[in-house]
Amino acid sequence: MTGLWVVAHECGHRAFAKQDWINYLVGHVLHTVLLVPFHPWRISHANHHANTNCMEKDEVFVPAAYDSIGELAAQAKKDEGEHSGSESKTAPEDEQVMTQEQLQWRH
Repeated sequence: MTGLWVVAHECGHRAFAKQDWINYLVGHVLHTVLLVPFHPWRISHANHHANTNCMEKDEVFVPAAYDSIGELAAQAKKDEGEHSGSESKTAPEDEQVMTQEQLQWRH
């Protein structure tokens, strides 16, 4: 399946064949097998490449905003304390490591 996805992905970039109609035909067939609609994926993927690392415009990966990390960290500590049933033990601030789950990363 990974090999199919690689070819389907290249079709979405119009890099599989010189003729667009071949890219679209092969891409449509492969995406159908993979249960991913080709043209909506192709359009949103092109938008992703056009706006990579732009928090406002990238449709695929939207990380937590820098100014909300403190808020998210406080909520994660609170949630951790509620789930453990006791006060959570924390390392000194310079040694604290936060997981993606604690930061509530979205993708």
